[in-house]
Amino acid sequence: MSYNCAGVAISRYGDYWRQLRKIVVLELLSATQVRLFGSLREEEVSNMIQSVSLKAGLPVNISELTSSLSNDVTSRAAFGNKCKDKEVLTSLLTEATALSGGFSMEDLFPSIKMLHFIGGVASKLKRMHKRVDKFLAEVIEEHRRNGTTTECSNDGQSEEDLVDVLLRVQESGELQFPLTMANIKAVILVSVIY
Repeated sequence: MSYNCAGVAISRYGDYWRQLRKIVVLELLSATQVRLFGSLREEEVSNMIQSVSLKAGLPVNISELTSSLSNDVTSRAAFGNKCKDKEVLTSLLTEATALSGGFSMEDLFPSIKMLHFIGGVASKLKRMHKRVDKFLAEVIEEHRRNGTTTECSNDGQSEEDLVDVLLRVQESGELQFPLTMANIKAVILVSVIY
């Protein structure tokens, strides 16, 4: 699921990690970028408050609402308004987290190869990885086809989502290493999960 440890959170320390960290800090987590996504956060919180007010007098699952808010903000920041299937990604990641975080006998006894076939967690994770990979490839291809999702915020500055930034950096070639599709998918996956 980790694209051979290509994401910034789990890659080895070295030139690759430093360059990837530079992209994340300067392009994605800069004060300007965080400020630009302020309107996005405000809009999603407003949507959540409106959904709570529509359920006046009924019980409300706060855990579900805050989880949904977090997923919506993260998905919109990562994929912009282009991502039609953010619910699909959320369900894929929830399923992958349950698979990888659950108990498996093969983790307890890794030298017994037969347990890998009996438990089937590894094969389920491989199938899950293929589904997530296909989803991310479709999102990236959609961004390439349609160009950037630059929308103007209230102060006239343009907003780029995570995929747009990574594709721009890939095309500019400003890194010391080529940014591959696997690298882009790994950064997106780590950003959405964490």
